[in-house]
Amino acid sequence: MEGLVDWIQLALAVPVAAIVLWLPGAILGWLAGLRGMLLLALAPGFGASTVAVAATAAPLVGLAWSPLALAAATLVLGAVVAGLRFVLARGGRFALPSLRLPWVVGIGVLLAAGLLSWRVGQTLGDPEAISQTFDNIFHLNAVRFILDTADASSMSVGLLTTPAGLQSFYPAEWHAIVALVVQLTGASIPLAVNAVTIAVAALVWPIGAMLLARTLFGGGTALMVATAVVSTALPQFPLLLMQYGVLYPLQLGFALLPGALAALALALGIGPSRTRTVPAAWGAVLVAGLLPGLAVAHPGAFVAWLALGAPLVVVALVRALRTGTSVRRAALLGAFAVYLVAGVVLVKLLRPPAEARGWPPTDSLPGALLDALTLGAYGFVPAYLVAALALFGVAVSLRRRSAGDIAAVGMWAIAVLLYVVVAGCSVWVIRDVLTGSWYNNIPRLAALLPIAAVPLAARGAQAIWSWSTSKASRVLPRGSALWWTGAVAATAALVAVAQVGPMPAAVRKGHEAHFALSGHSALLSTDELALLDRLDQLVPRDAVIAGSPWTGAALAYALAGIPVLMPHTLMYETEEIREINGGLADAVEGDEVCDAVEETGVEYVLDFGTREVPPGFDGRRYPGLDGLADSAAVELVDQQGDAKLYRVVGCE
Repeated sequence: MEGLVDWIQLALAVPVAAIVLWLPGAILGWLAGLRGMLLLALAPGFGASTVAVAATAAPLVGLAWSPLALAAATLVLGAVVAGLRFVLARGGRFALPSLRLPWVVGIGVLLAAGLLSWRVGQTLGDPEAISQTFDNIFHLNAVRFILDTADASSMSVGLLTTPAGLQSFYPAEWHAIVALVVQLTGASIPLAVNAVTIAVAALVWPIGAMLLARTLFGGGTALMVATAVVSTALPQFPLLLMQYGVLYPLQLGFALLPGALAALALALGIGPSRTRTVPAAWGAVLVAGLLPGLAVAHPGAFVAWLALGAPLVVVALVRALRTGTSVRRAALLGAFAVYLVAGVVLVKLLRPPAEARGWPPTDSLPGALLDALTLGAYGFVPAYLVAALALFGVAVSLRRRSAGDIAAVGMWAIAVLLYVVVAGCSVWVIRDVLTGSWYNNIPRLAALLPIAAVPLAARGAQAIWSWSTSKASRVLPRGSALWWTGAVAATAALVAVAQVGPMPAAVRKGHEAHFALSGHSALLSTDELALLDRLDQLVPRDAVIAGSPWTGAALAYALAGIPVLMPHTLMYETEEIREINGGLADAVEGDEVCDAVEETGVEYVLDFGTREVPPGFDGRRYPGLDGLADSAAVELVDQQGDAKLYRVVGCE
């Protein structure tokens, strides 16, 4: 029964997460004149930008991070948007894309949301499951830090691991969203994380993919349904980024990426004629409104927008040079020059430091190309059906050669190129220039492939459906009972084949390797979690706990709400921290270690043994935290299996 209650609580938290993601952006989008599918699909992007602005501005004006701060930012930005619309329209009305919201979009959204929620739930295995991965130590503790300090600014979250004056920008938009869900629902941090993950994976991503496909190729029942189904078939996105790392902020950024690309296409006038009615200036405003949320979600997502958006810019430029007026040609040439220069500068500025870009290739160029084409990137089971549909979609698009078709093929080619280079190129200079913005890290670019492949696969499925129905038109008149039976059967077949491909194996492996809780879990074992669950009954809230963060002891902060000496593995160690880590076991009253204990407020120590994350890494154990069982400096307070809590007594 307790497990059922937890799942119900998660099911109730997911709509709250969706409201946080959609409502502010929906208000801004409506004020901008967006309606129908454009409003539905772009609202999360505008909402993310609102969160980014609100989180940055709130501490500057003395507001604590809360739903009230987000509401205030929405009000201010709404006034700005309404004013800009009035100015740019010169007091009159102007046409915006008429992308109505047909019933088929709702069917597609429900279908994709149901399938992806199911897959994410299977991967989690428990509503409060945590990712047993290295990066999750920071992510969970950063959410707690925001809740404790009431400050979600990306310029402040770095204070969790770095003293004032040394902290730098850290993209904290995802953490700010999770903190709001905790505040609104009262849920635990792990459950709020999982609610946001489901909302991002099952709602933001497929709806954005549907908009991108519709913007590039036009509407149509088959295209929308196929996009929804295919968006659930590839584990590289959205599942990989909630398993590897764990890269929750990049998952959010990549989920927002299709909408940002669709907005760029609209601003450049690319797509079917009925969607190319956005005034140029207003199109630029729409794109500008999406980019802060994309960049503050994760800079890697913004660089991906620059990369996959390049074909859209080039296609628009070529078309303008061929058919546009002299004024439009000059404007687009200037815009292209700005895009090129700004892109180069931003890629260089946003590139991680060299020591973080050392991930090596793991394959040959032919092997990496085969994996990219079969959508088996990063060792997943190849998705042959979706890959075949995508390649057929490439052929159909090259045959049609509309602006949207050519741009879609260009996006796919760039995504494939980036993956082949990062996975199979051994020439460091080439690899670092092209993929260094993503740490030269293979899974990050494997996750980019579905974003480019899904619209083309849907295009291929649409072409097959159109051909099939045209051949069978005499037997199956459109709209007849037999036609609808065939449509439902075709959709069911596509769903079945898509879901029995690589997804089951990926879900099973993802759960077992990254979320399953056991006596030997990588980050927290069952015994360690049980001890943390009762920690608030054993330790005063104002005490500080020492312990090796590499063993998961740092999660006492996120899960029990009690401060820890080292909330992350990669953090600045003060002289006091080094003294404690190096000599606590031998501490006696009056020595330098006891001075450090008094300075930092350390009163307890968590000993979670020697199992560390990532597994197989050595050399991070701290001498002062070893051998505590035989130390006179501490006394045992509680124990669960091998997990032990000690109180510091040697400095009293």
